[in-house]
Amino acid sequence: MLGLSRDEILNAARECRLEWREDESNSSAAYTRNRIRHEIIPVLNDLFPGWKERFGKQTDFNRTQDNLVNGIINLITLDNKIKFSALNSFNAENRQKILGAWIFRQAGFHTNQSVISAVQQLFRKQTGSRVQLGLGYEVIRERQELLLLNQQSTIPEPLASVSFDRSEISTTSAVRLGENNFQLAESAWDGKPELLTLELREDALLFPLRFRYWKAGDRMNPLGMRGSKLVSDILTDQKVPSWQKKQAVVVQSFDGKIAAVIFPMDVTGKAGLIAAHAACTQLQDKSIKIKRIK
Repeated sequence: MLGLSRDEILNAARECRLEWREDESNSSAAYTRNRIRHEIIPVLNDLFPGWKERFGKQTDFNRTQDNLVNGIINLITLDNKIKFSALNSFNAENRQKILGAWIFRQAGFHTNQSVISAVQQLFRKQTGSRVQLGLGYEVIRERQELLLLNQQSTIPEPLASVSFDRSEISTTSAVRLGENNFQLAESAWDGKPELLTLELREDALLFPLRFRYWKAGDRMNPLGMRGSKLVSDILTDQKVPSWQKKQAVVVQSFDGKIAAVIFPMDVTGKAGLIAAHAACTQLQDKSIKIKRIK
């Protein structure tokens, strides 16, 4: 009944012979709502005839526009991700509306135009740049998309490590670091790579093996590449999103050499990369099999 006037409602009630009760407070000028109804609205009716109808049409237009924006968001977003290629199809004004609605949908609150403008500026910033939205939320620029995250859910557990001696490795050996879970087993290399599994040549490793989060300055000579490379650059080359890089794990021999980099779960479609010196080269090489498990 929001679209009906008071007179229309009363006329309909009379025609249908309906009785109604009148709230006594409706006639009291002590309430602001009644002063607006009895004093201000009649003046507006005299000065601007038809203003109510125009206001109603604008409200309907705004509602239609909101529905359209939400429909667009359904088409161009995947949960907390929105691609640049889709946003670039719209002008700056409409991009702001879409971004504002997307933030509200994901974070549950409205943010001001200056923050939304800062999010738009991420289009021209380098990968990894971010804008704080408040209440623990932030938008991060990735290579081809914007990512909206709750910071509390992206902070990894405190830096930790787990070590295994050769005698401790069996089919039941398990490693857990943060969101990473692995299973270790001794094996014999058959020359066939397995999905989400790395095999390291056992005689190239100096035990105990240490699993830890990578840190700045870590280097490895990846299989198939010349010379060593920073682990940070390896993760970038493999297109691991900047917000997930901290969850990558390295496998380190007791001599300090990094034998493998294990990528965060379900990011690249690969388990990780093996160092050239730790790769199996002959069939039936004794190996340490590292299998990622959920």
